[in-house]
Amino acid sequence: MALLFQPACLGKMKLKNRVIRSATFENMADADGSPDLEILNLYKELAEGELGLIITGAAYVNKEGQILPLQIGAHDDYVMAKWEATIKLMHSYGTKIAVQVAHAGRLINTRFMDRRHLLFPSKGAKYLRFSPVREMTKDQIYKTISDFANAAKRIKKTGFDAVQIHAAHGYLISSFLSPITNRRLDEWGGDRDGRSRFLLEIYKAMREAAGADFPILCKLSVDDFVEGGIVLEEIIPVIQKLFENGLNALEISGGEMFQMFFLRGKEKLNFDYFLDYVKYTFISKISGLKRKPIFFQEAYFLTYAKRIKQIVNMPLILSGGIRDFYVAEKIIASGLADFISLSRPLICEPGLPNRWQAGERHPSVCRSCNRCLYGLIKDNKKLKCYY
Repeated sequence: MALLFQPACLGKMKLKNRVIRSATFENMADADGSPDLEILNLYKELAEGELGLIITGAAYVNKEGQILPLQIGAHDDYVMAKWEATIKLMHSYGTKIAVQVAHAGRLINTRFMDRRHLLFPSKGAKYLRFSPVREMTKDQIYKTISDFANAAKRIKKTGFDAVQIHAAHGYLISSFLSPITNRRLDEWGGDRDGRSRFLLEIYKAMREAAGADFPILCKLSVDDFVEGGIVLEEIIPVIQKLFENGLNALEISGGEMFQMFFLRGKEKLNFDYFLDYVKYTFISKISGLKRKPIFFQEAYFLTYAKRIKQIVNMPLILSGGIRDFYVAEKIIASGLADFISLSRPLICEPGLPNRWQAGERHPSVCRSCNRCLYGLIKDNKKLKCYY
């Protein structure tokens, strides 16, 4: 049997294989943050595809952190109870399910949401979008930490198998981690230890709320791809602290969310996409940010995984443009990652792992056109493959 489809453990959670659905924003919730029937049907398709673990799209921990109107929430006991049927269905397929918890911070889409909720680590910071932001007070910081902890407690109580902290892509936690966006001079900024305190305190509070045995994962930006931003060598000590405090697995990611929209394969830009690319480049220039080039290649975070594994011996989940079974299998065999996570390939082909396991091992048909995620975040569309 291929290594990719052999059982493996994340903490005390046993997975039937090493293929994970990376958290992907569905935009299919009811107005109160409850899962819609469309989410259940989507997850049923994914479970039928023989995934070891499904990580939900980002769930907001409080209303101030909600990015779009149809985002799922982890902020309320009543809302969480509505997941019980989905959890039971996933378990009937032998698939585990985790919730990704998040606060959108400055990335809240103000076309659809209240712009007064745009919280940020500090004023005067450089960033990639024209949005009026409010510097978080210490009371707001402590409340948000408590909201993450309460969400973890609800998630465990509801019957989910794990929780993942979203600390990537310009969301609130990664904004605290980045020197570009965190210019605070108090204990929540100033140096690497100050900037990482928000994430570490969130993790510790979640661990206390969920208990020592409940799996907690983290999706973490290891590179902002912007000069002066997060870089791997500075984030490795943060990873070490998370691991020392019992983090069960790290999923490697990077870049601000809008940067990742323009990380593409060979697909040609459509006109709307091109206009936003021009606007994005213009904002970068006038804000004084110098973006590092990001080139599309399969497994584009693999070099980061190699460096992390040399220093921190913890389970790694590798995402980033993986399309080919043989590439994924080679990564697992090399020991550079312990699990493979897929997002866009599973949007256009939910049964991809099942196809690979059955011996049909040609690459995913995903063309990396990004229309699935671009239309969702920009225009409040529901998740689907638009190609």
